[in-house]
Amino acid sequence: MKKIAIFGATGMTGLCTVEAALKLGLEVRALLRDPSRMPEELRKQVEVVTGDVLVKEDVDKVVEGRDAIVVTLGTRNDLAPTTIMSDGLRNILSAMEKNNATKSLNWIAVMPPHIAGTPSGDYSVEIGSSPGRAISKFDLGKFMIECLSKPEYYKQRCGLATKVPAP
Repeated sequence: MKKIAIFGATGMTGLCTVEAALKLGLEVRALLRDPSRMPEELRKQVEVVTGDVLVKEDVDKVVEGRDAIVVTLGTRNDLAPTTIMSDGLRNILSAMEKNNATKSLNWIAVMPPHIAGTPSGDYSVEIGSSPGRAISKFDLGKFMIECLSKPEYYKQRCGLATKVPAP
């Protein structure tokens, strides 16, 4: 896996995911509604497609030719009802079908608890449940990329949380 697409790349988790991917030398393509929301030093290293996850043609451009797709869509703490994540994911899956990426789809559902701005640390992963109450955004971004090459997480729901030292 060398070429990835990231949706939601300018949010808290998305930016950390982009940084983790670039540190591993991956080629990142990201769909951005507003490219100025991504720091310039990252934007220089990312293939930016300006568009919206709700526009199928924009999503198609991002998915084409990618080895893996990472979705970190969120609502930026806006608690109003929205369908942006479900409609956006529908467009992403449709684009993946067009690019024959769903035939052997190795999905991973990452279930983070509270996402904190704390420094990176030691964290644990549990299949099917959450091992704790919080995870560093940096550790979450790192896991979002590292799990792509770990078959033990394929077709699994993965909970993760910062390890709390024993008293």
